Amino acid sequence: MIILRKFILFSLLALGSLPLRAQELFPNLLTPGFRGDSGTEYTGWNIFTEPYLGLNHGDVAAAASNPTLVQNLTSTAFLTSGFNIYSFSAATGFEIANNTSGTMGALGTVVFQFDALGTFLDYSTIKLNYSGGSISLNPTSIISESRVISGGFGGYTNRAAMQWNLTGLGITDYTISFQSLGSSTSFNSASLDTSTTNSEVVPLARTFAAGGSTANWSETANWSTGVIPSAGANVKVTAGSSLIADAANEVGQLTFSQSGSFALTGANTLTINTGITLAAAAGAVTVDAPIRGGGHLFLTAAEATTLTIQGDVSGAPAAGAFPAVGLTKEGKGTVAIVGDINFAGGVAVEAGTLRLSGNNTYGGPPPCSLVVLKSPPTLPLRRRVPSATPAPRSPSVPIPALSGPWLRPSLLLMAIIPWVAMFPWPVARMPRFWERPTPLARLFSPEILLWLPAPPIAACEPTVSVIPFVFLEISAEVPLPIPW
Repeated sequence: MIILRKFILFSLLALGSLPLRAQELFPNLLTPGFRGDSGTEYTGWNIFTEPYLGLNHGDVAAAASNPTLVQNLTSTAFLTSGFNIYSFSAATGFEIANNTSGTMGALGTVVFQFDALGTFLDYSTIKLNYSGGSISLNPTSIISESRVISGGFGGYTNRAAMQWNLTGLGITDYTISFQSLGSSTSFNSASLDTSTTNSEVVPLARTFAAGGSTANWSETANWSTGVIPSAGANVKVTAGSSLIADAANEVGQLTFSQSGSFALTGANTLTINTGITLAAAAGAVTVDAPIRGGGHLFLTAAEATTLTIQGDVSGAPAAGAFPAVGLTKEGKGTVAIVGDINFAGGVAVEAGTLRLSGNNTYGGPPPCSLVVLKSPPTLPLRRRVPSATPAPRSPSVPIPALSGPWLRPSLLLMAIIPWVAMFPWPVARMPRFWERPTPLARLFSPEILLWLPAPPIAACEPTVSVIPFVFLEISAEVPLPIPW
């Protein structure tokens, strides 16, 4: 998954914009302000009937020009029980065809949105093609947001919204083509909005070039185009050493590619809908402001870079059938969260090091303490219980209320060294310890331990996942169990 997301990030940087939106894409996609006006059309697909080469017509809504959607890349695709288009053995490719010459005339803008589960779509392949397919246009702007999939095979639900400004091109007959990065993409739904005039629906990406007399976000001279980013726009920092968020702001992807260290400060909450990325040249970046994850936060630090988040980190709650926001650490560098973590989603470390040193608790009743540490399946972690006899080793047995001796570590604990599993830990000789591995049937699939302040265990959803050869370091104020 980390390789796929890195490829998407690179592709979007090349386009000059990264995935995100001005309002959160969960539980619903964007509704353009012009939808329903004269000179506009709208088509929505939610139930597909043809997995390969056949025409899929809009079922949520069908415009007079009758756009069609076709999966044309692999014959191995089939319809799922939910009428998604899916292939577990090959990448899928799609084409939307539309001709508005008989209904609207020349187009001013096209807004395309989709919802896909599992393997991400390849954003670099998304093109609007016209003049018989001889001319292809990248989206003018594109935003994206993800949530963890509940149950099933795990992974992410990824949603994106993109827009083309076609003013003056005289386009009526066009296609939109795109494909997935690999197998196991479940294409769930799509929407197409067109208008004879252009207005910004998907926010344009902006670049902080530090050209102002102050470092304030609100100073227009600091932005390369002289325009402050709209809410939800992707923001890239390319110059300077500081940026002051002098008001509450919302961004999509926040990318640091300046040379040398950088500090983003402010007392107002910064909502981030996609994530934060440190490019190789970024060095050390400090974000000293409260952060709210509008979507699942992907925190990516390139090798030899360090992202330090000194503000508290919270996240959007569950939206419909989608779980609450959590975070995923990517890249070989280090992300250190010094502030308190207070969100209800899961935590994953896919590469590098994630260091947590605040009060790591999750919201929701009852609050759950992030205690730690994923264990190799052959070596579940153990916790001390206030009993002279061993507790049962059945996953159905509730964990007793926290009491007894506790370890409050001042040093960082290193998690997940695969060879630990080979050490002959004397489980049977420790009557005051017991073990409770918990299979994780959501985003990630290792066995983990999550301790509650009190039973029942089912009341606590958050989970922690770490892949071998990466590190989760805990230096928390909350009580931690003695692992062995």
